Amino acid sequence: MKKYVSLILAGIIFFSSFGNDVVYAENNSMFQGQTAVHNGRDAMEAAMDRNEDTVGDDIEDGPQEKPELKTEAAVSDFTLEYNALQDVMILKYQVNHAVSYVDILVDGRPVQTEYSKVYTSYSYDLPDDAEGKKYTFQVIPYEIRNVEGSSVKIAGTPSEQKEYEIPYKQGVFTDLDAEYDLLKKYLIIEWFGDGISSVDIYLDGAAEPVVTGVQGNSYSMNIDWQPLSKHTYRVVPYNKIGQKGTEKTVELEVDDYAAVVDLLDVEYVPAKGEIKINWAGTNVKYVDIYMNDELLAENYAKEEFTLKYTPQAGASYLITVSPYNENGEPGEEAQDTLLEGEFEIPAITRLKETSSYGTDAEKFYTGFSKPAVNIKWTAEQNGCYEIYRAARDARSSYACIARVEVEKTGPYIYTDSNARIGSNYYKIRQVIKEDDYITQEVSTALSDSEEITIKLPKPKVNINLTAEGAVMFSMEGKKEFVSGYTILRKGRNGSYKQIAEVTDNTYTDSNTEFGRQYFYRVKSFYYDTKTRQKYYSPMVNVRAKNTVGSFAVCAQQTSEENVKITWEAAANAEGYEVYYKSATEGDSYKLLQITDQLELDAPLKEGPRYCFMVKAYKENNEKKIYFSTAETELKTGFTRPGNFRIAKTSFQYDKKTKALVRKDKLAWDKVYGAKGYYIDVYQPLKKKFKTVKRLKGADSTSYEVSNNLPPKTETVIYRVRSYAGEKRAVSENLEVRLQIGKVAGVTVSRAGDYARVTWKRTKGAELYRIYRSNGRSSTLVGTTDKLKYTDKGLSAGVTYQYYVQAVSNTLKSEGEYSDPVEYKKKLVRVDFLSASSSDKQNVNLEWMSDDGASGHIIYCREGNSGEYQMLARVNGSRTYYTHKNVTPGTTYCYKVSRMEINAGGVETESDTQKVKITIKAPQGNKSGKNNNSQTKNKTQK
Repeated sequence: MKKYVSLILAGIIFFSSFGNDVVYAENNSMFQGQTAVHNGRDAMEAAMDRNEDTVGDDIEDGPQEKPELKTEAAVSDFTLEYNALQDVMILKYQVNHAVSYVDILVDGRPVQTEYSKVYTSYSYDLPDDAEGKKYTFQVIPYEIRNVEGSSVKIAGTPSEQKEYEIPYKQGVFTDLDAEYDLLKKYLIIEWFGDGISSVDIYLDGAAEPVVTGVQGNSYSMNIDWQPLSKHTYRVVPYNKIGQKGTEKTVELEVDDYAAVVDLLDVEYVPAKGEIKINWAGTNVKYVDIYMNDELLAENYAKEEFTLKYTPQAGASYLITVSPYNENGEPGEEAQDTLLEGEFEIPAITRLKETSSYGTDAEKFYTGFSKPAVNIKWTAEQNGCYEIYRAARDARSSYACIARVEVEKTGPYIYTDSNARIGSNYYKIRQVIKEDDYITQEVSTALSDSEEITIKLPKPKVNINLTAEGAVMFSMEGKKEFVSGYTILRKGRNGSYKQIAEVTDNTYTDSNTEFGRQYFYRVKSFYYDTKTRQKYYSPMVNVRAKNTVGSFAVCAQQTSEENVKITWEAAANAEGYEVYYKSATEGDSYKLLQITDQLELDAPLKEGPRYCFMVKAYKENNEKKIYFSTAETELKTGFTRPGNFRIAKTSFQYDKKTKALVRKDKLAWDKVYGAKGYYIDVYQPLKKKFKTVKRLKGADSTSYEVSNNLPPKTETVIYRVRSYAGEKRAVSENLEVRLQIGKVAGVTVSRAGDYARVTWKRTKGAELYRIYRSNGRSSTLVGTTDKLKYTDKGLSAGVTYQYYVQAVSNTLKSEGEYSDPVEYKKKLVRVDFLSASSSDKQNVNLEWMSDDGASGHIIYCREGNSGEYQMLARVNGSRTYYTHKNVTPGTTYCYKVSRMEINAGGVETESDTQKVKITIKAPQGNKSGKNNNSQTKNKTQK
């Protein structure tokens, strides 16, 4: 309770200090009624202290009597001083010891309160319109006194009120200037100053002004002055009450006609790769043209200049045209900035694995591919970019692999043809390169990194048996940069051993036994021709059993009462058993015949449907019989035409229409029981077939259709329907692609170290494209209008397939690819093989060989018959070998072959070069034995 009463009392005292009660100074009659200011916080705390012991006592309502306070605070020696230059009134005064601070009053209004007693002067900034007005000034002193623990503000004796009338200023110029436009005959005079209300203007010393009472800060007039003439202008200022100020006279010399560039336009024309600079000027005799401070043209008299230059994206080019007048005097130069594109850190938007063609030392395609990465980003037109690659994402690992210049704005793809198997990290940046107009190369920071991992895929492997019982591998690499395949076979001891490494897509293992099962592992590899390193895929396990192989069989009706059954040769088959049955439910197969042939004619005995089964068999040495079966079904009588096909295509020129006419002979198998056939063609607009020909008779199984080239549509769809009375049966649709013919007669032959491809002329063809494939990647190696082409860059030991395609730009047509023709380049044999023996104990072999050999193999046999045996292999480029300890009186035959690692990483061997030498026996040694050799061999033993 005591605490709350104290707070109430403190609040009453605190708010009473801001009420209408006043503390007066005894001698301050003019300020009676003015409120004394107390410190509210101190008053509140003092009241709480005073009333702490009054808790519980009654408090009387109503005003309390306050004592009168007196102060000696006073101001003396009060003076005013007007500073016209600064437009201020300076108040000067003295204060006595009792003064705490003063208030400054102007026209009875405080303009500065609680002004420190330390200062005895005060500057009052007069308003702009103070001239001619009267102002009163007064200084009021105050003392701050502590009364009963509270600070009380007590007004002292003020200064007298002083009045001052502000005089009008005399006009004075701070700046005066004039400019004469010689072309427009126009004079402009401008001035600035103080106290200027109006001016009079005099020209060339005239007694009478050309104009009076001009207000503002400028005056303009038309006047005809001559170039290089001299003049004076005098300007007299007046203030607001017409008092004359300080006049000023200035000389003016008229310029000569100045060269001025009125219009400057700079434009880049991307289509032409040119910068067009156009301008229009006045009094311009010639100009100098600069770009980035490099002189483009000097004393150039035309108003258009073309610079053959492609500005770099993001680079700034300052074009400056400096004009000169008739007297060779320079005018004011004009400038314009050319800025094409942005200069910013690019961002990689996509990394995509791909492949690129491999080349040899002469930059010819080898037919093999290598892994590559497409790097995609959004580029600026004429932008320059650097591509960086690293095997790991560390700053120190990145190296610049390329710098490219982009012609168009938009998505851009750079192909890194040297990507590695494994992880590849990429960054890019934009560059403004140094050239004739860019003095220093600058670049952005590198972009964020992006990663792509290139892996070799497992090969897809199919196993088949050849007719002779060998295991044939068909391999498919899922990526073009697969160089070849390594094949391992499981031995009888359970371990796998490499049996082959090939670049072809096929391999045949002939070292097999009938009835035995074999296990293999196959892996694909990539061979890096630069590092000579191989990278392998994971293994694929396959197995093959050397048994009677699978095969296919078909049956075709050859007459009303006969059928012909044909089948493929089955691997390892000794013979075939042929069975038949009708399609009647419950019927079983019956043996027709046992044969070692691949076809059989059989009579039709019963029913419209037949099933045929052929069983291939072989008996091994243990009298165990292996077999494989194949089945087919035949429906006789009225059926739909089967085997609908293009039997022949020919071309001829139509002399009337001057068009190339394509003629396709459509053919199908005979339908027994049919009365004839309808030939229909599809109409795309009507979306239905239309009959173009009716053929009578079941034997009418072909029809020729003609279409002009170039065609209205790329393809035409045909069908054939057999009919017999009201019965109809429709064949499958046949799509005929209307294109020029397929190239025929393609051959490939050796032409030195190259391959020569030839073919027959195709009607309508204007060009021929030649493609080469290694079975995984196909390369366009050349285009010609001749009928032959010489292909370079082949790698030895690789089986290539060649395709030729006819092209007609006039007919807007491309023919089918020709049938493939294979070619395998052989290594060049060694030359100048020689054998000599000077000591009749050793044979020295020497030869010449081309560069790039990985080694040479020497074969030998004794005598003129028998098989050669491998004698030795010498590695690298070594071209000699010594066969030691030969037997005198013996003839030695040698063969030497050259080895080379091809572009697929597989070592291949050339044909051999032969030489023969007979070692003469020493005289007196009729036995032909070499005693020295025998002794030496004994010693070695």
